[in-house]
Amino acid sequence: MNGLTLPKSGDQKLGALEQSISKYSVNSDELKKLADGSWLYPDIIRKGETTLFFAKPNTGKTQFFMRMASYLAGREFKPIYVNLDTSNHQMKHDDVVSNLPHKEFKILYPTFNHSGRDFLRDMESWAKHSSDMSKVVLFIDVVKMIVNPRKNEEIGPFIALCKKLNVRCGLTIVLQAHTNKHDDDEGNPIFEGTQDVLDLPHAAYSMQSFGTLELPDIQILFVCKKSRARCERRQVIKFTLNEPDELTGAIADYSFQVLPHDEARHKHEMFRLSEAFKEEIPAIQDALRDITNPAERNQRNIISFVKERNVSEHRCRICLDALKDKEGYWFLEVGLNNAKLYVPFE
Repeated sequence: MNGLTLPKSGDQKLGALEQSISKYSVNSDELKKLADGSWLYPDIIRKGETTLFFAKPNTGKTQFFMRMASYLAGREFKPIYVNLDTSNHQMKHDDVVSNLPHKEFKILYPTFNHSGRDFLRDMESWAKHSSDMSKVVLFIDVVKMIVNPRKNEEIGPFIALCKKLNVRCGLTIVLQAHTNKHDDDEGNPIFEGTQDVLDLPHAAYSMQSFGTLELPDIQILFVCKKSRARCERRQVIKFTLNEPDELTGAIADYSFQVLPHDEARHKHEMFRLSEAFKEEIPAIQDALRDITNPAERNQRNIISFVKERNVSEHRCRICLDALKDKEGYWFLEVGLNNAKLYVPFE
């Protein structure tokens, strides 16, 4: 792309126009520096782009991306993890994770002696110098310590700066953000900023963890929240969370595994239902356990039981129908006189 070539003419106005717009052209050497858009990690992080992830507290996003940084460091990239929201204890833990043999990466703590705004000014200076950062992956944890995601006049220019660094320097940027206090009607997390912001980066994902963070194997659901994004709409990644050995400080290796798309979709649906009916499910399961006579496990008796647990009849009916024949919950079978009976999953 050699810029716009205007007709040759003695008209000085045309010459002035050509000169004024030439700064917007891109030459072949600059094109060679652009990232090829390949995946650093399949359907999650694309090279030379800005991706935003948001999750509730204690989802495991910091631990996940700390280990993702280590994973990329073992593949000849140069991750820089910017931790703007941490504690003294966490800093010591992070130091162990960032120094695994052959997987070392740099951790920065701007708020320890400086501020998120100071780091923002440094990012602005990088964009002016156009250094080659094609091997660098910048993790920012979390965005709100640099700009206010609820103010479009702050978050908009910030993501524009990130995308400028993508193009001019080849830098890959991973942004982490928080969620609103309350979920949506289906129990899904809501990004702490405005919905329009999710269309500003190249890709945006919500993160939800399965199980408890005490388990070694953690499964995190990624749901793509950007319209017309070049990514899977949802997928589950399982990774092993190993803590450092108390005596030696060593940490066992870990791995990432993408679960099949159909399995991810099923897990997402079951997780959504379990979150949507977190109060009704235990009450119904208690009813199925306490009603010992299988012939009496009909909807009427179950509703009568759960009402004593302050569960409404309407919510109980919806829950019974939504989770019928689902593994781990209950089955619906037809008894004598076509009676609909519920059987707990064993």
